[in-house]
Amino acid sequence: MDNKLEFLTQKLTSLENFEGRYSRVIRDAKDYVIDSEKTGRTKLAEAEKAEKTIFGMKVEAYLRNEFSWPKGKKLDFYIGDIEFDSKATIGKNWMVPPEAVGELCLLTSIDEEKEIYSAGLLRAIDEVLTVGQNQDKKRSVSAAGKKCIRWLIEKQPYQAEASS
Repeated sequence: MDNKLEFLTQKLTSLENFEGRYSRVIRDAKDYVIDSEKTGRTKLAEAEKAEKTIFGMKVEAYLRNEFSWPKGKKLDFYIGDIEFDSKATIGKNWMVPPEAVGELCLLTSIDEEKEIYSAGLLRAIDEVLTVGQNQDKKRSVSAAGKKCIRWLIEKQPYQAEASS
């Protein structure tokens, strides 16, 4: 049993209006990147690759602000004595950097077509990651790894409009 994963699961899911607040974060990060008024885009899928990376960075920043999570020394967040990393995707997989291997990751995914999102925790150990890596030495969550994700929010609609 992974005591830190259990503790973090309980801590996050007990936050006041966790799902609704997370939903707002998703919507705000998406709208920031799409920037419809200036770009004419309506979907993240229309954004450039670098802009899609910014989506993940905005999810991280907005989660930190929304939940007042301090930045960790090595990873994105710190709660109690637990550091964890934030990984977001608009696709089907997450890329885990070398510094997050062995650590807990908060995984966020959105499905723009269905307008739903999911968020879960995963201990990013070798057994749940692919062997291959990209040029930045990041590895993907394997098919077996996806079955190990502890879903905190699964396939829920994200806020229809950005918060004001």
